[in-house]
This record gives sequence, C-alpha cells and structure tokens, in this order.
Amino acid sequence: MIDLNQLTKIPFISSIKYFESTTSTNSIALQNITSDEFTIFIAETQSAGRGRNNRKWVSPPSSNLYFSFILKPTLNPSLFSPIPLLVAVSVLEVVKRYIPKNIYVKWPNDIWVEDRKISGTLIEISNNSIVVGIGINVNIKDFPQIEGNQPTSFFIETNKIHNRTEILKDFFHNFHKCYSIYLKSGILPPESMAVLNNNLKFKNQEVEVIFNGSSKRGRVEGIGADGALLLDTGKILAGDVVSVRSF
Repeated sequence: MIDLNQLTKIPFISSIKYFESTTSTNSIALQNITSDEFTIFIAETQSAGRGRNNRKWVSPPSSNLYFSFILKPTLNPSLFSPIPLLVAVSVLEVVKRYIPKNIYVKWPNDIWVEDRKISGTLIEISNNSIVVGIGINVNIKDFPQIEGNQPTSFFIETNKIHNRTEILKDFFHNFHKCYSIYLKSGILPPESMAVLNNNLKFKNQEVEVIFNGSSKRGRVEGIGADGALLLDTGKILAGDVVSVRSF
C-alpha cells in the first residue's frame, strides 16, 4: 500500500486522489482538469492504462506505480515541449539511485535499463493545462510475453522488493526542482540537459524517427533546450512521433 500520509507532507502537492482501481489515471485527471496544480491521481491498478499512441500499459495490482498529476505552467503553450523531458530526467535520476546499471532516456518519453523499458510517460494537454501520466514498473516479477524487447522492473533488476512510496516521493522532489527552474525560462535547465545528453539512448547512432505516415532518418546528436531530438539532418519535436528505432 502506498503511504498517502507521507505524500501529503510534501508542501507543493495540492491534493491526492487515490483509487484501488480505475480505468486510467490520465483519463480521471483529464475529467478533473480544473483542479489545482499538483493534484495527484494514484491507482493501485488500471483496467485501461494508456501509453503514447494508444498503446496499452500493463497494470497489475499493488506492484507498480500508476499516477498522473496536473500542471498549469504560466507560460505560452508553445513552450510546453520540454515537459516530457523534465519528467524523463526526474524518473531517470530515481532509477539510477536504486539500480546500479546503465540507465537511458529513450526520447521522447521512456526510461530504459540497458535494453529493457522500465518507465513510460503520457502527456496530454487540455485548456492550457497539462496532465502528466507516468507508469513505473517497481515490484512486478514477470510480464506477459510480447514481441520485441521485454520490459523490466526494479525487482527484476535488483531481486528486491522496493518501497513505492519512497520512489514516488523521490520523483516528485526531483521533478518539482526541475520544473521550478523551467518556469523561469521555458527551456530545459542546463543541469537537466546535461543529464539527458549523458544518458541518451542511441546517442551518436543512426535512427529512424517514425511519424504517422512518414519518417525521418539521421544520426542522434543530443537533446536541445526545447526538448527536441537533435539529428544531423535537423531537429524533431515529439509531436506526432510514433517511435524511434536504431540500425
């Protein structure tokens, strides 16, 4: 069980909505988009968990973290593109604290341990407010067999059960620090950019960025201050990106 009492002590969190089960924390957050900034929605399990591009997020009960929260940045929406990377660097730093392996950001929204995905993010915008949805595989011990890369979890990588409340607290402290700096300029903080570029999956490799109906190829040079993926053939904002694959 997640210890909600500990979370309520975090001063910037407005309120916490907790569900034993729900369809999707992002869907519930969108229905409550007029709530205060840093209203948090947490579920023990989701019946219709969603990732980017309508992918299903496997959500077994009481083992992982499924949560969403509302942001209301006082910036022009044209400056919202760094938000997914602020989330990514905040999750990455938590994972690194617990798992002594190579941890990567797979632009634009995934965290990987070596070649296995451990976390994903879904960002949705409504009425100039932002819903950030995050899934982190914590204590799940195995996954249904799927095509391609198998996911991983804190337990699989360390053979230990981890305290989900502590992981959640670590994330929010990391994120709030980065977010507060971002609000002053509308770009990624230099420290966050350095972490992202030092831990960027496919750095200096040839990739294909696949959109809905088109694609673009190039060598990955890094991540820009606006959250764009920098290729030697130009830069790409997340937008309608479906996936990024290497060769």
